Amino acid sequence: FLFQIVIYCLGVNSPDWFSGFSKFDTVDGDGNWFQEFTIATGPWDAGTEDGDTYNTENDATSPQSTIMEFTTATAPSNGVFLNAAQDAVLPVVSWTCRLGPAEPLPAFDVTTTDSSVASTETVNYECQFINNWSAVNHPIMYPSSAHWSPPILAAHTNQYTMWEESGMSSDGVQLVAETGGTSTLQDELSSAVISGTVGTVVVGTSTFNSVTQVQFFDDIEMTPTFHYMSTISMIAPSPDWFTGYYGVDFINSATETWYDEVVITTYAWDAGTEEGDTYSG
Repeated sequence: FLFQIVIYCLGVNSPDWFSGFSKFDTVDGDGNWFQEFTIATGPWDAGTEDGDTYNTENDATSPQSTIMEFTTATAPSNGVFLNAAQDAVLPVVSWTCRLGPAEPLPAFDVTTTDSSVASTETVNYECQFINNWSAVNHPIMYPSSAHWSPPILAAHTNQYTMWEESGMSSDGVQLVAETGGTSTLQDELSSAVISGTVGTVVVGTSTFNSVTQVQFFDDIEMTPTFHYMSTISMIAPSPDWFTGYYGVDFINSATETWYDEVVITTYAWDAGTEEGDTYSG
């Protein structure tokens, strides 16, 4: 189908005159969006009101007539809209539209299934990590030693941030992203537990893609206070790349119940702490 744009602008202090364009196809013949386009438009008569001067107090056109472009043949006899030589009707507006930045990919895809368990209850979730990083899905320079660092899962309040898009990496996140080490992040989480912003923390094991595709974790307890979850695991070997999700709410606020199941598809992230564009340490 065609991707079209319709724009018009009312000529104020006029009977029913306007300018604009209609049904302009913003995709070229090769199926690509135009980077930029400019359209010069002339004056038009909407066919709804009589009048040939710049004023708004006019009788309605009866019967209503069709929309008409003003040309040298159709412009009012008093010369409105004609150029100085009175031999042409020049454009009154130029419209320029430029292609904006593409919508960013989602930070992660979340699919949920509802339950009837009230959000006032304390619950336990059985979590698993399913590997999708492979030579089939990501063939370019895929490393033979591809593996994941021990994933960390944390239940927390909305006052805690393990990491987030456009944020700065903490020392703990930096260590995970660069080396796979979890000690510093676990220390940060322990401090957050003491301050009351983090509840249960679960740490998994390192897995190599050539051997293990699914990792199961110990149950993670979530409560009415700690109903958000964040995770992280290094994409290894790499400069400072990782995957995970942050601040996912496991309570359906509309029904005030816990989700029965939450499936989260995550993407690759750069921690912003080390240069590099290949799979290397």
